[in-house]
Amino acid sequence: MHEITCSSSSSQMDSQMSEGFTMLLQEGEQCYNETPPQARTRSTTKKSQRGRNFSVEEDILLVKAWLNTDVDLIQGNDKKPMTFWERISVSYHEHKTETIVERSMHSLSNRWSIIQLGTNKFCEYLAQVESKNPSGGSEHDKIYEAKAMYRQFQKITFQFEHCWNVLRKVPKWDSHMVQMKLRRKLIRSSSPSTPEAINSGEDNDVENALVDFERPLGKKTSKERVRKRKSKDCPTLNIMEVLSKLKEEKKRSYKERNKQIYMAKKEIIRIEKQKLEIEQRKEEREQRKEEWEIMMMDTSSLSPMQQEYIQSRQMEILEKRRTK
Repeated sequence: MHEITCSSSSSQMDSQMSEGFTMLLQEGEQCYNETPPQARTRSTTKKSQRGRNFSVEEDILLVKAWLNTDVDLIQGNDKKPMTFWERISVSYHEHKTETIVERSMHSLSNRWSIIQLGTNKFCEYLAQVESKNPSGGSEHDKIYEAKAMYRQFQKITFQFEHCWNVLRKVPKWDSHMVQMKLRRKLIRSSSPSTPEAINSGEDNDVENALVDFERPLGKKTSKERVRKRKSKDCPTLNIMEVLSKLKEEKKRSYKERNKQIYMAKKEIIRIEKQKLEIEQRKEEREQRKEEWEIMMMDTSSLSPMQQEYIQSRQMEILEKRRTK
């Protein structure tokens, strides 16, 4: 009887332990199921957001953020200074709608570089079209021809017309294009500005270097660029040197212009003085001729009054000659 009781109590304990273990498993599974799905799929969501292409709305928002951000913005002493692209990122996310995903600063700067590079190329083709036929043809025809040149030489359709339509109306973009042309002129002064030159690998390297002035380079990209430049025996592009050359060229052109203006004024004065001297000599010749005729005039056939006038004139001429 005692053995039966012990066996029964032992089996009850085993059953209780089994039930307790089962309850722990169930609680753990319930705890996992109650975890918010957002927390479990956060990493997957971030990867999918980073992989999404930029929409037209996002491109326009990025372009406007770039246009509304000054490079040399001055902040108060109590604020930590923000970089140019940090301010663009802040402006971008302040004005975006709820349907637009979050973008990192690096993603925005990379996208802007792609937009800028493509738009710069399109503007060059459009400038060539306008220089060939400045007065004839409508604006629509010129844009269509520039797109055709872009597609022919870049082997891809121009995809940033929506960005160009925003940029073309703003003075900041015009100033930016002028600076790009001056920098390109210094960097590639010996290369002709033709569609073939624009499509060459060397021109693409120059464009990439100019575009990358506005975004920070990663380590890998920087090393790769140095390697390419060394392989092509190209000098390292230094923005400070470019700006210094631009300043010197502007100062030199200003001095030359002032010198040309001074020489032109001097030449005008010389010509006017020469004209005046010629007029004076002409008047003197006419006056001597008149005086000679008066001195040699025969007064025998004149009236007494006329003779008296001629004699007085002759006396005046003689008096003037004596005083000289």
